[in-house]
Amino acid sequence: MLAGNIQIAIAAPAAVLRANLGGSDFVYIELLAIALILSVITRDGIKSVQELRGKKIAIGNFGSGTDYAGRLVFDKLGMQVGKDIIFTQILGDSRHGLPCSNRYRRRVFSARLSPCAHTVGFRPCWIFSSVIPHFSLGYFTRRSYIRDNPRVVENSLKGLLDAPDTFGPTPRAQSNP
Repeated sequence: MLAGNIQIAIAAPAAVLRANLGGSDFVYIELLAIALILSVITRDGIKSVQELRGKKIAIGNFGSGTDYAGRLVFDKLGMQVGKDIIFTQILGDSRHGLPCSNRYRRRVFSARLSPCAHTVGFRPCWIFSSVIPHFSLGYFTRRSYIRDNPRVVENSLKGLLDAPDTFGPTPRAQSNP
């Protein structure tokens, strides 16, 4: 997207915000997942957020959506990442960190994948969306692209809204149950 090879894409807020801090003119045009669909899962019996104080929690990669959302949520709970809790990254595809050995005892993980975590001994501690209302995935483009190609953007959105629900309810779908 930054190189101009594609004009409309799907991404979590962390990537779009980082690009905008670097000077891009990205803007979300539709939200695909209107809640943080992440949860903290543990294998060591932790049942409350306060019990995580002083512990390491595995996330995907530093700068990823799980890192960004985790920092937002823990900040809202009055806990500072790096001081009160420690994030440790799982290099590569973070889904691979779940079933392997006992290396990770606590994880930030997609709530949609948490049922498979149960089979290898993880239990949910809490879900991010219960702490902070925040979207986790959206359809975005450049403001300049909207200005120069309004019909393309409009037709793209129409196609997206007509497509099967892949990412969870959109605001429009939720308002019309």
